[in-house]
Amino acid sequence: MFVPDGLIGTTPEVAKAAIEQAQLSYEDGGQMDSDLPVGTVVATDPAGGSQVSKGSIVRVYTSNGQATAVPDVVGPNQNFNDAKNQLQSAGFTNVTQTCEEFDPTPPVNHSPARSTTSSHRTPPRVPSSTRTTR
Repeated sequence: MFVPDGLIGTTPEVAKAAIEQAQLSYEDGGQMDSDLPVGTVVATDPAGGSQVSKGSIVRVYTSNGQATAVPDVVGPNQNFNDAKNQLQSAGFTNVTQTCEEFDPTPPVNHSPARSTTSSHRTPPRVPSSTRTTR
C-alpha cells in the first residue's frame, strides 16, 4: 500500500476519500503554518508515495494561513534597509540585523531561508558582513 500522492492543496474531504480508498485510515493532524489558504491540506504523515501497511494511519495537516513566502534579500548590492523593507512588505514586522565575520567564499544568508515559507511570528535575521583585521 502507498500513501496517495497529490493531496497537498486539496481539501481535507478529498484527502480523506483518497486515503480511505487506498485502504488506509485518515486522521486529522491539526493546523500548521503555511502560505496556502486556510483549511487547505499542506502535509501528510507519512508523506505521499510512502509505502505503508494496509490500514495504517495517515495524518493530514491543514493550513492556518499564518506563513508567507520569504523574499530573497541576499545580494552583493543589497543593504540592510532595502532588505528590511522587502521583508516588511512581505508581512514580517520584527526584522533584526546581525553582524557576522566576513568570509569571502560563501554568500551571506538570511533566516528563515529564501524561497521558503515562515510564520509572520518568526522574526527574520539579516546578517551583515564585516571585515575584521587581525
